[in-house]
Amino acid sequence: MSRSGVVARRIDLELVRVLACLGIVYFHSGVLAGVSSNLAYSGLAYFILITIFFVNRNKTAFSAAKAVARKVWPSFVFWSAVYIVLGVVIARKDLQSYLSLTTLVTGGSIHLWYLPFIVLAVAAATAAARLMQPRVLFVVTVVGYFGWLVSSIVWRDWIEGYPLPLPQYFHGAGAVLLALLLMSGAGLVRYLCLFASLVLCLLVTIEGEPGVGVVYSVMTLMGLLVVRKRDLMPELTQLRPAVIALSSLTFGIYLVHPLFLSVASRLGLGDMSLMPFVAFIGSAVFVQVFLLLMPIATHRLVKA
Repeated sequence: MSRSGVVARRIDLELVRVLACLGIVYFHSGVLAGVSSNLAYSGLAYFILITIFFVNRNKTAFSAAKAVARKVWPSFVFWSAVYIVLGVVIARKDLQSYLSLTTLVTGGSIHLWYLPFIVLAVAAATAAARLMQPRVLFVVTVVGYFGWLVSSIVWRDWIEGYPLPLPQYFHGAGAVLLALLLMSGAGLVRYLCLFASLVLCLLVTIEGEPGVGVVYSVMTLMGLLVVRKRDLMPELTQLRPAVIALSSLTFGIYLVHPLFLSVASRLGLGDMSLMPFVAFIGSAVFVQVFLLLMPIATHRLVKA
């Protein structure tokens, strides 16, 4: 999702956004395992965190959700159709498998679950921010986030047995709660909460849930970056145009990268460690060419 104002010009946040997108491509490629895979998956949680933290608190929940839906709905419908057609024609999947309620929230490919989720998350976050005073919201989200984090030792196992995308929604809920915590908190108390988050993430990892512990350790560190009021890398002015340009392509890269991963797999390159990086670059080139050649009205299909 794009951001406006001074935040959009912070090169540190935009650079992390690019790295987060690259991590998502690596995670979906399957070439990583263990901690490295968890680190890669943290990229998607970062997208949720950054979107919720900078949500417009002056809007109603309905208007905020409507604004986000206008940005992501065309992409969700279009790319769902593309993945369904490719799934039926090339992968020989049964068309009936797509004719279910699950498809309404996952689209034609499971990675598209993020689009309906972020609409719901923005609506919930905006409603919470408008209905509660910052101090009350802070207390509620501290209790909710820490409760979610500690209880992941239990729910992480049983949630895997539920239909998609419920496991993804549960996992993403932590990023929403953490973002609201950061948004409503301030001063030393907020930093103490981030320290406590790191400690609890370590305990969760030790207890056998690195998929939560490792990911949200990274999110906690990202939280330290997000709450800063100044750019961490202001001196990198020469790189600013390139970083922001690539960052603006990340939404489109997220949408199309499974196509490039699939092509690489069919060519027998699926096990190469650099293959996801090549798929990332290929996706970026595709999105940029799309923006250059296609009518402006179609740009919303690859750019939010």
